[in-house]
Amino acid sequence: MNLKERYARLHDGVRFAIETTDDAYPLPRELHEQLQEWVLDAWEGRRSNIDWCDNRQDLVAVTSGLTRLAQSYTELRKALFSDLHHFGPEPPWRRIDHGFAVRLPLHFHRRNAEYYVLRSQGMNRWKFCVHGQARSESGEHESALREFDVELSGGSCRVPDELADQEAWQEQLFYGLRLMKDEHYYMRTLRDEVVMEAESIIRPPDDHWEI
Repeated sequence: MNLKERYARLHDGVRFAIETTDDAYPLPRELHEQLQEWVLDAWEGRRSNIDWCDNRQDLVAVTSGLTRLAQSYTELRKALFSDLHHFGPEPPWRRIDHGFAVRLPLHFHRRNAEYYVLRSQGMNRWKFCVHGQARSESGEHESALREFDVELSGGSCRVPDELADQEAWQEQLFYGLRLMKDEHYYMRTLRDEVVMEAESIIRPPDDHWEI
């Protein structure tokens, strides 16, 4: 059996590890689907990495990178599962990668709790998602999703008007961006920015005293 065949077996074994992790640590359906899409893209992207290996060090880098994917995914799912079901300190935002973060507030004892997802759209644009539940006309609880497109500029995060009155959600967004960008952003609507710009135009200059 040559190296490519052995690597293919390892690659398939990592897929099996991912599947067993999904079974062991179930999460809300929408979040599970997003995580599965992310991890399977990462897994598939490593399928042909063996082709660029020229020496033993390259081989170690490729195989260890593949096995680390399985290990890190297991740790992530386990942490998120614990966030949902185990009593302890309030769970933090958790970074999945450079453009994907999740927060699952502890709600084992709460029926209508929410969880939050933050994903980069590129060019300083992010999508903030609030996953919750709503009661249908038949009286049953169904999954409900609110999505908000936000844009970063300087120290400001421009939010849509629908998010302006949701202080709790803005707080979640603030801390999610703090994790992903390592900066503090002030939440402002387009209307806020227009008002601030108008005030800066009509505000008289400061008086200067001559000594």
